[in-house]
Amino acid sequence: MAAEPLHRILVIGPRGISGHEGGVEKFAEEFVPRAARQAHVAVLCLSAAEGEPPENVEVVLVPKSKLLNTDKAFYLLYALWVYATRPFDRVLILGMNFAILIPLFKMMFWRRAEFYARTGSIDYTLPKWGRGMRLFMRLSERMMGLADGVVAVAPSLKRHLDGLGITSRVIRNGLDRELRPPAASRHRMRSVLTVGRITPQKNYGVLIDAAKVLADRAPPVTIVGGADLSGEADHLALKLSDCPEGVAVEMTGRLGRPEILEMLRDYGLFVNCSHHEGMSNSVMEAIQEGIPVVLSDIEANRDLGLPDRFYFDQNNPHSLAAKIEEALDAPQDFVVDPRDFDDWDTAIGNFLRFMNAGARESEALAASAA
Repeated sequence: MAAEPLHRILVIGPRGISGHEGGVEKFAEEFVPRAARQAHVAVLCLSAAEGEPPENVEVVLVPKSKLLNTDKAFYLLYALWVYATRPFDRVLILGMNFAILIPLFKMMFWRRAEFYARTGSIDYTLPKWGRGMRLFMRLSERMMGLADGVVAVAPSLKRHLDGLGITSRVIRNGLDRELRPPAASRHRMRSVLTVGRITPQKNYGVLIDAAKVLADRAPPVTIVGGADLSGEADHLALKLSDCPEGVAVEMTGRLGRPEILEMLRDYGLFVNCSHHEGMSNSVMEAIQEGIPVVLSDIEANRDLGLPDRFYFDQNNPHSLAAKIEEALDAPQDFVVDPRDFDDWDTAIGNFLRFMNAGARESEALAASAA
């Protein structure tokens, strides 16, 4: 008997799947190879894959363009062209801003696919967006209501969608379950690490100010992440220029995931000080690597369900300074058990079942079984 035909999935949203980014990219890196075990996956990317993609995976590279001074505008047009000219059974849209495509896809009557959308954050609340862009993002968010299924990565996002009348299911990000080295093997036990793109919402300024509060008691602090276009990196550099002697804060720029994971296994404390998050993959990676964590007291971080001792006031450098000292003095009290969270195999398996995206059963096979 011939092998069952596989579903054909188009993934829209990630810049790439090469292990250099967080957020949507991190999810795509985990989703694509696992989905390809039971489906053909085409993933629309702005950057090429590194090396050969896994079997059943096609990286569809979007030509470079700065239409309307952004690479996303042409990406949207190219997604329309790809869907119009190639058959797919499922379309997975990562990020609410690309949900604007759903009604346009549905107008292509010669194509028949199911549409699924995943939202990981609500970005139009950020002050960096102008009025026009905020209106576009709100409209795009509403278009998720036209999808066959919507996934929110955190309970707070589901509550937000409920308020808009959009039904969704919570499927959290996962983590890896490898055996981690014991804390005693860490070489930088009195050092602080934070990871994420240099943007205003990551709120790294409060971490620098907390180091100044601690003064000669401040541990070395390392901030890992590439700069965005907001000028936040320059703002932080100015804050660093007047650090007192003995306060050591380093900004490394962008690093690859293998380097970051190695640092998470070596440092003594991970800090997330964000004003705004979805469900932070950096926090999940910190948990999986066994490093003690302290987190800003925002809704997205509270979604993790950790005890109160893990949280600090993200607007108060004195609150963060006290929490850093507390965590470095009793690190085991701030280690999160990774068994409290799904691994990536479980998370992606739940996602694929939600999409009903396994190998298709033929009518002939069903009839013969009857």
